[in-house]
Amino acid sequence: MQIERPKIQLYKVRSFGDKFSDTFDFLKENSKLWLKGCLYLLLPLSLLQAFSLNYLTSIFSDMAVNEAVNIGDSLVVKLIISYVSYFIFILIGSILLAAFTYAMMRHYHENDERLRGVTLKDLKPKIIKAAKRSLIMGLTLGTIVLLLYAVFGLIVYLTEWWGILLLLVLLVVVAIVPLSLAYPIYIFEDSQTVFNSLRQSIRLTAHHFWAILGFLLVLNILANVIQGCFMLPWYIMFLVKALFVVSDNENPIVNSSIFSFALYLFAVIQTFGMYLSMSLNTIGLGYQYGSLAEEMDDVSVDEDIQRFEEMSAKSKEIDNFEDLV
Repeated sequence: MQIERPKIQLYKVRSFGDKFSDTFDFLKENSKLWLKGCLYLLLPLSLLQAFSLNYLTSIFSDMAVNEAVNIGDSLVVKLIISYVSYFIFILIGSILLAAFTYAMMRHYHENDERLRGVTLKDLKPKIIKAAKRSLIMGLTLGTIVLLLYAVFGLIVYLTEWWGILLLLVLLVVVAIVPLSLAYPIYIFEDSQTVFNSLRQSIRLTAHHFWAILGFLLVLNILANVIQGCFMLPWYIMFLVKALFVVSDNENPIVNSSIFSFALYLFAVIQTFGMYLSMSLNTIGLGYQYGSLAEEMDDVSVDEDIQRFEEMSAKSKEIDNFEDLV
């Protein structure tokens, strides 16, 4: 007889190791639904994003071939367009991944049956709702980052002090920790506005900066190792193509349809693997938020009180109905 694992509580104070174990246990327990959702939502996007990735790298190859010649404005325009398109694909993918993952976690938390027998159709309302809130939060954070880049870029232009760019990089790195919980807060808590979520994220992380930074670093190392395994075949193909193109731009091997198809196929695998590895960060941040929210705000106690009040209200309705009968 198989012993059932205890349910993974969202709002629970966790040690450093518990955050990792709960992250991997959640993926293991719900691996079929998680993988199926990624295939349905992210594989089609990966098929398109792979074109953008290969087009971007082909521009770099053209620049390498023409390094001795003045690079034309058209090539620069193509480079900018390809960068923007690739960024848009990553933004869409990140929103879909966050929406699906947090919809899974929320349904798991709110139901005693966890995710047993749950299909993507059952999760659809939660995914759509989470996607809308994820888009709003993503646009807000993206706007803040762009404004910072614009301000610092203007300072560099006026002062010609390039050291300000180093300060910008440090500022972004430092800001990652205080703002890291804004996504799960905004998606898990319907009553929160965007800016309230940002403020609450800063409040929750204020006294746990180094612990969260260490957790994020280890998560990213693990995610990068997984991503590297998916990326390696495509990267080898890209290096082979780059070497052949630099030595002989008309080389029949790298210009063949078979090589191009293989490069595209490995780009799809690399892109899809990137989103799979990003799931670690997404789920880990969800449990990091749950741990801090429970530690500082006793959220589980409030939920128990609310659940008790709802049950009491239902029992009163039943009693009133019986009196009428």
